[in-house]
Amino acid sequence: MDPESFELPTTLVSKIVKGVLPEGTIITKEAKLALTLAAKVFILYLTACSNDFCRSCSRTTVGANHVLGALDELEFVGMRQQLETLLSEHKQDQQEKKETRTKKQDRKTTKDKVDQGDLPSSYGF
Repeated sequence: MDPESFELPTTLVSKIVKGVLPEGTIITKEAKLALTLAAKVFILYLTACSNDFCRSCSRTTVGANHVLGALDELEFVGMRQQLETLLSEHKQDQQEKKETRTKKQDRKTTKDKVDQGDLPSSYGF
């Protein structure tokens, strides 16, 4: 993908900006454009640094640890701490969703076995 063809959705940037600014704050179209371009530059720069960090570790796949390393290298220590917290919360959410899916599947399998007569009906299904 050509970096010049990469565009962030302006509506997404607007939602993020509105969520951070105090209520009632007005932001001009020019300011939204400037923030969108700044975010694009930051994403491309962080991606390039993450890739460099990945290659220095003799890897070909950029992982979260490479992005965290790049943030350190770029001296965004505060951002790294926030990202680590968000990644940890995301992993926990994904684990909970997986456990919920597994429990639902186990219940469905048990119910199917009862319906087919494979298990005694005394299990209460």
